[in-house]
Amino acid sequence: MSPVSFISRSLIIISFLLVVVSLQAQQERQYTQFFSNKLAINPAYAGEDRIGSITAIYRNQWLQFEGAPISQLITLNTPLFTPKVGFGLGLYHNTIGIFETYEASMAYSYDLINRPKHSLRIGIQGSLRNFKIDVNSPLIYTIDPNDPSLANVEPSKIYGNVGMGIYLNINKFYVGFSTPRFFDNTIGFNSISDLTAKEVAHYYIMTGLTLPISSDVDVQTNILGKYVKGAPFVMDINGNLIFSQTFTIGLGYRTGGDSYGDAMDLNVQYLFNKLIGFGVAYDYTLSKINKVSSGTVEALVRINFNNNKDNLHNPRFFF
Repeated sequence: MSPVSFISRSLIIISFLLVVVSLQAQQERQYTQFFSNKLAINPAYAGEDRIGSITAIYRNQWLQFEGAPISQLITLNTPLFTPKVGFGLGLYHNTIGIFETYEASMAYSYDLINRPKHSLRIGIQGSLRNFKIDVNSPLIYTIDPNDPSLANVEPSKIYGNVGMGIYLNINKFYVGFSTPRFFDNTIGFNSISDLTAKEVAHYYIMTGLTLPISSDVDVQTNILGKYVKGAPFVMDINGNLIFSQTFTIGLGYRTGGDSYGDAMDLNVQYLFNKLIGFGVAYDYTLSKINKVSSGTVEALVRINFNNNKDNLHNPRFFF
């Protein structure tokens, strides 16, 4: 192997490893408004609201940071024939560095209790993920563009996986455990190299409580814990004020990052005419990344299938 070819291949491998490390340290599906989009984390939440809804989220993380994560999702969450059975669909798109991922998932849940203000759901999920790598990305610098290590890169791979979860709701309190993808798939992109990455199982625990402080104002707390092997345990801690079950404003904090944590965030949501909800969130980065990024923005839209709030299983968790 010539010195030029060796240097070129080394640069490719270093670039690959840097992004893989980034992928493993970044918890998957990191959304500030996770409390309004639980199906993306826990398949047992399918059908929990008993009315049916479609949710879409766009998240642009670390603005002005080239190659930073950008995510989009759309989920369908609805009861199926009976309130005891829930059904969910999800479409996801993520980019980070030289990698791009498309995913489709289908979830099924069953309520073991099925009472007006109490539920205990178990859920399963199947998913397909398409991993892509862009060898022509400007993020990759090579001395020799004709290096054979580039020619042998497989630009696209498809993997299947299964996940599971449990979700308990008691009046104004909820708690859930889940792993959306249980199996560790080995992902390889180069047929002549042993260089690989792994789709590692992620584990989530979520809990929250809503309490009225007046006839028109509720206070809501939400906590999400995330763990993946090779990365520290991370928590999202959120507190909201909900006015007339229509307008929500809240603050949040995410652990991790440097000594001060990963981020502080502000979220605002509004439910219009009981049918359409809008939400926006801004994360201020606390880690050293704030020297090159002005923060993270996230937008949410939710469409309900039923505008009668009396039919909501637990309206205080609606937004």
